[in-house]
Amino acid sequence: MDDEDNNKKWFTNVQKSEAGVNVNIIPSDKVSLRASSSHTNHNVRNLTDGKSSTKWTSNYSIYTHKDDLYTNRKITVGDYSRGNIVKDGKNKKLLNDNQKKKDELRNKVISFKNEMTKTIQTYNNQKKRIETKSPTDFKKISNVHIGSYGGNTKPVQLPQIGMKAISSNIGNRYGDKFVTHVQNYMLVERIDRNSGWGDRGLGTHVISADGTRTYQHIGNHNNRYSKWFALPDTSMRPENTVIGNRFGDRFSVRTLNYLIVRRTDSGGGWGDGGLSTQVYTLDTPAYQRYLNERNSKTNENTRIDNKINQIKQDFKTKIDKVQKTLSDTSDVNVNELPVSITNDGKYIGNNQTILANNSTIKGEWIEVKIPETVVVKKYEMLPGKRDGTNELTPFPKDFYILGANDTNKWEILDSHFDYKPVYDTDNSPISFNINNKKKYKYLRLVITSLNPAHTGFHGLGSASLSIFNVIGNRCYTLNKSCETFQSYSNKNNNMSRIEGLTMMDRSVEVLADLKEFNEKYQKYVKCNDITLPDSAKSGCTEDDRNIQTVNDVYDKLMTDGSIQRLKTAPLNKYINSTDYETKHTEILQTHSEIIPLRKELDSKMKQLMDDEDNINADYKDKYDATMYSSLVLSVVLTSSLFFIFKKL
Repeated sequence: MDDEDNNKKWFTNVQKSEAGVNVNIIPSDKVSLRASSSHTNHNVRNLTDGKSSTKWTSNYSIYTHKDDLYTNRKITVGDYSRGNIVKDGKNKKLLNDNQKKKDELRNKVISFKNEMTKTIQTYNNQKKRIETKSPTDFKKISNVHIGSYGGNTKPVQLPQIGMKAISSNIGNRYGDKFVTHVQNYMLVERIDRNSGWGDRGLGTHVISADGTRTYQHIGNHNNRYSKWFALPDTSMRPENTVIGNRFGDRFSVRTLNYLIVRRTDSGGGWGDGGLSTQVYTLDTPAYQRYLNERNSKTNENTRIDNKINQIKQDFKTKIDKVQKTLSDTSDVNVNELPVSITNDGKYIGNNQTILANNSTIKGEWIEVKIPETVVVKKYEMLPGKRDGTNELTPFPKDFYILGANDTNKWEILDSHFDYKPVYDTDNSPISFNINNKKKYKYLRLVITSLNPAHTGFHGLGSASLSIFNVIGNRCYTLNKSCETFQSYSNKNNNMSRIEGLTMMDRSVEVLADLKEFNEKYQKYVKCNDITLPDSAKSGCTEDDRNIQTVNDVYDKLMTDGSIQRLKTAPLNKYINSTDYETKHTEILQTHSEIIPLRKELDSKMKQLMDDEDNINADYKDKYDATMYSSLVLSVVLTSSLFFIFKKL
């Protein structure tokens, strides 16, 4: 923490100038603090930044916890027990149920995919097999006789248009080589007279096998009545077999296929009269039947494909829905699940505080050294926040407030057991009032156990406070409201009014009543002593614990009782020696019975008797000259002890 933080105080202190006013002891720049232990990052300091994340924390360490279920959970380990995990199977069931649900969803996706594949395969099996064929797959083959020829190239008319040669290269048994091709010619003949024509724009349309319509220019022709010219496609035919022009001329139009055979190995003719080759035409009806069947199969297959696409879409919708549920089902991290802890918070360390009666209290502690005389009346506590969160660390469950003027002799001022904190909405500190009349130089908070952490492991193992504020009254003189010795304020008389003892019979009454008072009071102190184990108080009754029981025997002793009757006894009344011996023996016997009752209270009387100006010394000096001083001292000390502890 930087210097700026060190200059900040927890609260604004009340001016400490008037006696008896409430003052803030902590925080203050005049007190010193120390603790039994401190974590490196959270030392005990008398400052704050107003945040509960600034805190004192007893020493602890962090390590990674590992077991068969809660692996890699970070836990704090210190001098307070982190307890035991309750392995009730709930978290493991959550983990298994989550895994089972995810597995079921994944299996459902797989099942949908398998079902979709099977359904699609069924429909694919219903598809028609379609063979891919071209028009050339539908041929009608025939032989064409070529014969001999005296020239180099011979045209051979074919029986119909659209014929094509099977092979463009042929030969014969004599080794002659020929090339062949089919040429389509258009023949235009004038039919109205035997002469040529001069119409240069003459033309007509021709139709290809695929139905393409093309204009074919014919032009004029002189001196002859017919005209030949080649067409680019062997399947072309005239749209009209008779045509005319604007001059009234009439013509017939037809197309003829010729197989052109040309010898390639020499320039002469050939004498092979048996030369022939094969030509073919397309089987148009068969090809059309093929096309119709193919179209039917294609349409059926298209219908099946559409059905398959719909099936795919339907299954995709189902699968997407399941996968959405699967993605929305988050994984269960067992190390993030809440766990139940038992037996947590108990102090298991070695720090201990020794009380004035030599008993000990174990626990981490914060100690305050107060430089001025102050009687503590109130204290406040607030745990620190868990690192990185807005959650408060566990509040002390069992704790003590101790006071001392010697750090080896502590006295209990306040204690709480099984304390359950109730916080305000703003998490302000919780206050505790103390019915204390005694002034102390040192104040110590001892935490013997912590409340449950309620957050799994992290936060256990150490005590932590962000606020420990103490409020008290300043004292200056004796016999004020904060003085150590107090009169028994519930009564009208006090011990300072005892003036002396005279008659032995009155002394016997006093001793008898005093013995009863000591017995009741000794029983009351023992039965209400929080430092004693329950086994030592097993015989205590409700009357033994009730202060009214002591009040009743006190009244018998003080209020119009044997002490008052002793005070009014005449000082000059004597008795004979026999009666003296009898009374004296009875007094000694009773006195010897009283002394053991006070032994348990001697340690608690020590502070009262240490000071040379204490009330014990006053009475001892006052009655030292009398033969009954021991009796008087017994009455005064025992009764005074009762007054003191009643008020404290």
